[in-house]
Amino acid sequence: MSARTVVLFASLVLALGIAGVPVPRRAVAVTVAAGVLAFAGIQVVRAYDQAAGREVAFAVERTANRLFLIQPRTLEALQAAIPNEEPYFGGLTWLRRAGPFFGRNDIPNLGYWIYPRLFPDQTPPGYAAPGLLGEAWANFGGAGILLFGLLGVGVERFGALVARHRAAVADVVAAALGTLFIARSHALGLNGLVVLGALVALWRALVARPAGLLEDVGATLRWRI
Repeated sequence: MSARTVVLFASLVLALGIAGVPVPRRAVAVTVAAGVLAFAGIQVVRAYDQAAGREVAFAVERTANRLFLIQPRTLEALQAAIPNEEPYFGGLTWLRRAGPFFGRNDIPNLGYWIYPRLFPDQTPPGYAAPGLLGEAWANFGGAGILLFGLLGVGVERFGALVARHRAAVADVVAAALGTLFIARSHALGLNGLVVLGALVALWRALVARPAGLLEDVGATLRWRI
């Protein structure tokens, strides 16, 4: 099961929930179980030279690593390297091209930079998504928690807007995609979340008449709903 398939299915489930359509729990459970089994099988096929003779154990280990352990290990590696080996980047990982203007020519792409520390024997090196939490630490250390305070405010206001404006199909789709992208901020990071959020907002503005939407957005920004 590809990542695109998972995203499509999750978007559909979220859209049904936002629209108030009952979703059979048994069907969801069966689909999720089938997806996990397919995901585990793909891990075996992709690395069968390592899995031969212990396919089941390898599938369980690889699936657990990919689903649950890679993010904590990535965060651990970032905390071990920053600030012990590199100073905090002060927000420049989100504006890497602007680093020289601030006297920093060493701004890396965090995902590619940290990957060899996680898997030093793997060639060619890959990418380990630092996510929003990893980016917050790399840029500001413990003070990066303030970023999540701002994110929490934004999420609460987005939820208020969705609760009020979800009659049209376009609103439901936009709300489902926005919710999914927020949930995936652990992989997307700040830039990815901002870009995808802007694309969803632009799509919503183009595909349907914004009847009452602008007023609801204004009320949301004024903290009235």
